[in-house]
Amino acid sequence: MPIEKVCSVAAHGKAIERMRISHDNTMLFTAARDGSLMINEIKDRDPRGMAGARKFEVANFSEEILTEKIEMDWYDNQIDSL
Repeated sequence: MPIEKVCSVAAHGKAIERMRISHDNTMLFTAARDGSLMINEIKDRDPRGMAGARKFEVANFSEEILTEKIEMDWYDNQIDSL
């Protein structure tokens, strides 16, 4: 896609750590260092683009919990001191 056609959205206060697209390519999930999670809908400009897409059930919640590295380091230090 040409860079001129890409939209820019200011959504996170700090750097993005993770980006994922849903299994059916309709949602974009981004998680940042500021602890925010943004969910964006992906829309195809060509109405025929999603016509052949299969329908899926809603995905379950993730087992992964996002946290800052400094907090994880603190927990590691606490465990090591025990």
